[in-house]
Amino acid sequence: MSCLVLPDYELGDSQVISIPRDRIIDAAGYDNMVSTVRQWFAAGGATVDRTALRRLLLNQFQVTPNLEVMRDQLLGTVRRLADGLATWVPRTGSPTGIFRIQATAGSGKTQLALQLLETAAAERLNACYVCYNRSLADHVRRLASPKVEVVNFHELCVDHYRRCQGAPDFSPDAFERMAEHYVAASADFTQGLDLLVSDEAQDFDAGWVESLCSRLKPEGRLYVLEDEAQRLY
Repeated sequence: MSCLVLPDYELGDSQVISIPRDRIIDAAGYDNMVSTVRQWFAAGGATVDRTALRRLLLNQFQVTPNLEVMRDQLLGTVRRLADGLATWVPRTGSPTGIFRIQATAGSGKTQLALQLLETAAAERLNACYVCYNRSLADHVRRLASPKVEVVNFHELCVDHYRRCQGAPDFSPDAFERMAEHYVAASADFTQGLDLLVSDEAQDFDAGWVESLCSRLKPEGRLYVLEDEAQRLY
């Protein structure tokens, strides 16, 4: 047994579709729909699934979450929220060319860094991204343009030490010594960078940031990205 329910329309007396008129409940008979359906079942002698009928009349559905849809919705929400910094920070100006962004985890600092690096590469500018942790540097390196420099600070110090002093001796204080050597030599660095992005700056010594700034051109831009809540060292 089947019927057609049109709660918002009156069909009239004409036959316009293949369903019999007496099987159509329009707006005029909608208030009496329950009693009408009961009469149909009583007359036909059919077995009634009362639970299913009740769900139908209450407009209830038995559904289960679609995890793929939920995943896509979550990713879309995260992407929209993370796009905020990458959208409005590049539009912000500074007379000194220095931008300090303090933002929590998941707020889009990495997306901002990638946007800055991508724009610099497109404009054929010399750009460098420096962070604290090697894992983050490896992640950004995979996503950023190969035209920009992506490195973590101690990796930068090791490479500089190798060029100036030869193979380093990786003793327990080796990285500290190489960082000190890098900072001491920074006064003579070539000012060739148009853009410098310092990520995870909450774990940087002030002298490290100053040494990195020695590579900036006088009109270069510095973006310092940090989150005090993630200070680990």
